[in-house]
Order: sequence, then structure tokens, then C-alpha cells
Amino acid sequence: MEFSDRLRNETIRVGFGALLIAVSLGAANAQPSFLSAEDSDPRVMGWMQGFPPSPDKLITQPDSNYFSFPKLRWSVCHLREFLPT
Repeated sequence: MEFSDRLRNETIRVGFGALLIAVSLGAANAQPSFLSAEDSDPRVMGWMQGFPPSPDKLITQPDSNYFSFPKLRWSVCHLREFLPT
């Protein structure tokens, strides 16, 4: 292997390492934009509570959002109420 090939390979490795460090530092400083397990609890959020549930807390099928987070937690536990199983 020639010196120029070794130099190029080492430069690529150092550059890749620097990129990984920069991405790691950026991710460590970023604030999480997702809900914690406690905050996304269907009972805490009030999904499908009361009778009838308030329109903003209602989860229905075939609405496209019944299988999206955070409604997903309630939907998976109550799937039989949506679809015949």
C-alpha cells in the first residue's frame, strides 16, 4: 500500500470519527421531543374517559390517527373494540 493510500484512509477514519463525535454531542444537547411513558399513559391523557368521551379525547376507527402515538397505547390494548378478532 502506498503512502498516499494510507494517508487517505487515515484521513477518512479521522473525518468519520470527528463526524460521529459531532453528531453525538448534538444529540446529547438536544431536548427530547417525545412524551415519557408516564406522560403518554392513556389514563393520564384522558383518552376514552367518561361516557360519552369528549370529542378531543375520542379514539375511533377508521380515523387515520387511532394507530399513531400517543393514541397507539390505548388502541393496542383495546384492539378488539375496533376490529373483530
